[in-house]
Amino acid sequence: MLNKNRLENLANDVWKGAEKLRGKFKARDYSAIILPMIMLRRIECVLEQKREAYCKQIVKQDASFSEEAIAELQEVDSDAAKEKRAELNSRIKLLEVNKGKFYNESNWTLRKVLKENAQQIESNFREFLNSFSDNIDDIIDNFDYRNMVTRMAKANRLASIIQLVAEKDFSPDRLSNLEMGYVYEHLLQKFTEDDANDTGEHFTPREIIRIMVDLMEIDFDPETSKEAISIYDPASGTGGMLSIAKEHLVEKVETPKGIENTEDLVLLNGQEILPQNYAICKADMIIKGGGGQQHNAGQLFDSRY
Repeated sequence: MLNKNRLENLANDVWKGAEKLRGKFKARDYSAIILPMIMLRRIECVLEQKREAYCKQIVKQDASFSEEAIAELQEVDSDAAKEKRAELNSRIKLLEVNKGKFYNESNWTLRKVLKENAQQIESNFREFLNSFSDNIDDIIDNFDYRNMVTRMAKANRLASIIQLVAEKDFSPDRLSNLEMGYVYEHLLQKFTEDDANDTGEHFTPREIIRIMVDLMEIDFDPETSKEAISIYDPASGTGGMLSIAKEHLVEKVETPKGIENTEDLVLLNGQEILPQNYAICKADMIIKGGGGQQHNAGQLFDSRY
């Protein structure tokens, strides 16, 4: 079962950080600034775990990169050690690009961007953004995030928003796909509820969605099912209907095996026409899928094309 108090506390910590934008941005801009940054940090956390796994793979295959040798490399600052570290990082990056469902070709992380000269934060962060694989770049484009970076930099808020998430542990070991999705959806609702009143767009209440899911009488036994099923929303918006429907199915499961089956076998599929809604929904799917694995994240189609 979800520990909703813990997850809501985590979401509220991020929500409070949005105060850094007050006076420089309107409330309706908050979601377009912070939600993509959360998505980037989650993706980065997944990549960090993969890089650790790739490093262990190299250690097994190459005696010159034993655990002892790697530890020694971190303590020595000679030219030879620097060259060896660069070689190791290059091999890890090659595995990441060739094997990953998504990747970042640069050596930048959000932490590294902040540690560099303050005058270089914007250019370094842009290099970080521009180095993602196409599936992540599609989300960045639909958020129009590169233009938002320009606005944040001009308002002297880019570094503080990166700092808001750079140290957060959004790794799958700490937050499962479902838990990360809950945090993201909780923030999404808080960020957009005021703007929704202006535009006439509204979240369907969770209780209503749960009733709808019950009325559907989905033929799926989480303990015994071996075949995947699909839930489809032809006007998915930001994906709330899809995510809460799956969450409701998981909440009814009592065993870890049943939860695992439900996460893996219930596929979410949607379609959306508005670019930012499309980006939010696709990011939500990637977050819940631990980086966009199609087998448990599903697919989202852009109705504009």
